[in-house]
Amino acid sequence: MPEELANANRVRELQLKYEEAGRSGAFDIDFGELGPPPHTPEQCALCNCYFTLSWIATLTPQEATLLPYWPNVRESAPRKSMNDKLDRSIMGMASVVGKPYIDYCQYYQRRMEDWRTEPNGPKLLREYGKALAHGAEVEQAPPYEHCDVFSGSKKGILQEPHAYIWREQAVIDWGMMRERIKKFQQETRAKTAAEICPFIKSEIDKEPLAFPAIGPRFSNIERFLRYSEAEDNLDRVLRWRPRQFVKQFMSYCTGREAVSLGHDIGRMGKALKAKL
Repeated sequence: MPEELANANRVRELQLKYEEAGRSGAFDIDFGELGPPPHTPEQCALCNCYFTLSWIATLTPQEATLLPYWPNVRESAPRKSMNDKLDRSIMGMASVVGKPYIDYCQYYQRRMEDWRTEPNGPKLLREYGKALAHGAEVEQAPPYEHCDVFSGSKKGILQEPHAYIWREQAVIDWGMMRERIKKFQQETRAKTAAEICPFIKSEIDKEPLAFPAIGPRFSNIERFLRYSEAEDNLDRVLRWRPRQFVKQFMSYCTGREAVSLGHDIGRMGKALKAKL
């Protein structure tokens, strides 16, 4: 296991850093930009860190202090709770991110080894296979078409409460980026995605901390803008107000109807605020 998790106090420090950094779901790493394997040791380590912290962020303070002893935690109640949360994390990331990226997480692999001997292991393995298949179905479905309830196609999973956190930050991010794009277009008369997308990427690379939400989703935003251009809709999309743009972008990515998607995320926000 990662050496930095050997000390319980360090674990809590990592969790606080995770929260302060605004981690907001599976796209904090731009998996689209990583591309297919093979991946470098640095890329694998980044994925391992991301998935590990995603799990740690769900643990209670008591559970976090037990991390150095996991999976050999003596107390049965916290051990079961930690394992249940890890199982949920594995299933969610299997659907949203998929392989090979989740294979880089040492905690995931250690937990899945236990599935082979636990009584409910076969059930978990079947669920895991379904989650992987679900993610592939969503990814292969044409944009927006996989939200048709009559087609029986799959919808993307929303990462609770990360979808709400990401949306609110993305509205801020895109508001700044939208103004920069407008200025860029005025200066260069750029109209195509081939011209605008490299500009967006250059702005993110210059100031990554200014775009914590949309920066790690650049590859998805580029696909959305190119799709909009193919539909002869790019100019209108770029004129949308930030919240409208983010809503339609999330609808494009998840295959969920934009209005109902907004309602679902709104409920996530209310639930999250109720805990604060």
